Order: sequence, then C-alpha cells, then structure tokens
Amino acid sequence: MPPSYQEIATTADAQVAAQQALERSINSEINRIKDKEWNGPLSDSDRNDLQQLREVKAALLATMEELAFVTVGALDKTDEVKRIANAIQSACKTLEDELSDIAHIATVANTTSKILGGLSDVQGKLSGVIGQG
Repeated sequence: MPPSYQEIATTADAQVAAQQALERSINSEINRIKDKEWNGPLSDSDRNDLQQLREVKAALLATMEELAFVTVGALDKTDEVKRIANAIQSACKTLEDELSDIAHIATVANTTSKILGGLSDVQGKLSGVIGQG
C-alpha cells in the first residue's frame, strides 16, 4: 500500500528538521571562524575550513530543495492514487449494480421460460382437444 499523505508529510518534516539542525550547526561553525577576524586576518586553515563549510552548506541546501520536490511529487502521487482508488470504487459499484440487474433479468428470463413452457403444454392440449372435436 502506498504511503499516506500523513506518512509522507511526517517523514519529510523529520528530514527537514534534521537538515535544519545540521544547517544551524554549520552556520555556528562558520560564525565561530568568522569571529576570528575581529582579532586579525584568518589563517589559511581557517579560510580552507570556511570554504569547506560553505560547500557543505550549499550541498545541504540543494538536498533540502530536492527533498521538497520529491515530497511534492510523492504527495501528488498520493492524490493521484486516491483519485484512481475512487474511480475504481465507482466502477466496482457500477458493476455490482449491473450484476444485480443481470441476475434479476436471468431470474425473469427463467420464470418467463417456465411460463412459456407451460403455455406451450396448454396449447398442445388445446390443439388436441380441437383436433378431436
């Protein structure tokens, strides 16, 4: 069974929260390094660390954006699955109604056949009486 809207939203919310926590951590580390500039120029190591942190942050933001697209896609599919399920339910109801009608028609046809058989017997007997008369 495909995931429900709530399952998709809950999973996405948990991922967004984890990614936001990581982004805050990266921002804190960037700020810690940038604060060193109050005391003088950054060292080569600090500049390298700053560059790496910014690259990680950019990749994280790209991942968050992708998660948003994937989540929207999953939710769209959930709505589509729901629509298809509703359409199938309607088709099943229509077929059940038709089956009921067909079963009723079969009962009527069977009864009509018995009546026709009885009338044929009566007609045969009447023909025999008329032929003797």
